[in-house]
Order: sequence, then C-alpha cells, then structure tokens
Amino acid sequence: MITFTIERLEHDARHPLYHHYDGQLEPQPAYVEIDLSEGKIRAGYSPEIGGGVPEAVYNGEVLRYRIDHQLNLDEINYLLVDVLPLVQEAQGRNVDEYATDRVERLCSERQTEGGGVNDAEGFFGGLDEALDPNLTDEEVQAIADEIEWDNDVTITNLYDYLIKRRDAAKAVT
Repeated sequence: MITFTIERLEHDARHPLYHHYDGQLEPQPAYVEIDLSEGKIRAGYSPEIGGGVPEAVYNGEVLRYRIDHQLNLDEINYLLVDVLPLVQEAQGRNVDEYATDRVERLCSERQTEGGGVNDAEGFFGGLDEALDPNLTDEEVQAIADEIEWDNDVTITNLYDYLIKRRDAAKAVT
C-alpha cells in the first residue's frame, strides 16, 4: 500500500500555473497530478505545446486532472489538501478507477476566488490615462506591483502597458 503525500507548490508568483506562450491562443493546461509509483500529489502545468504528455502519464502511472490555471498559490495548495483524502480513501482499491471521478469533479469545480489573471489592456478597459512623464522605470515597476497587490490579480503585460502610458505623456510634454 502506497502512502500518498502532498508536494506543496512553492513559488514567488501569485498565479504560478499560468503560462501563456507567445503565439498561442490559450494558456498552457494546468493540472493536479497523482503519481501512483512515487505516492506524490502535486500541481503543475504542461510545458508541451500541442497536448503532448510524458510517458508516465500516457502509460497511466501518473494521473492528471485539469484545473483552472487562474488559481492562486494558496488555492492550489488547498486543492492538493482536498485531493489527498480522496486518494487515501481509494487505498486497497484501484486508485485510478475509484478516485478519478471524484478528483476530476473536485478539480474541475474549483475556481479562483481572487482576481485571476488579466491582460493590462483588458484590465484597464482601454483607459488612456497618462502617467507622470518623469517616473523612472523602477517607479513604474512599483506602481505595477501596487496595482496587482491592491486588486489581488496578476496582470500580464502590465509593466509594458504602464511604460507606454508614461512615454505617451512624455511625447505630449
């Protein structure tokens, strides 16, 4: 009998499973993974473009369940804690068959309670408010950090958006 343990996700990013490659329409799939041979439950995202999976997933040695890529770090780790008893309850049975429906449902229903991930243009809704043209790049970064912190959100392209707003103000003066 395997003793399953959680491999907590440690990361500096608020939304560590959000990865959107240039040229791709959608972000990379995020998942909870149950490694049947190592007894590990962890979360990750697929680095493969086009849906490829590692051999262990293909062979059923590792089970993957899709999750919302906008879950924040705490939400991901709480989800792993909620998955553990479902997997432990399956001990003595076929974990794959017994736990799959329950884990899959839990993972698919879990949504972020925070602000999620937004692109800067969409977040600001096309507002063209200029920034102080005298701001340094470091001050612009501090503003970007404060906006994300205050809104419990990850905003992609935020720094570039704010630089563009600052530079537009410079062009007017």
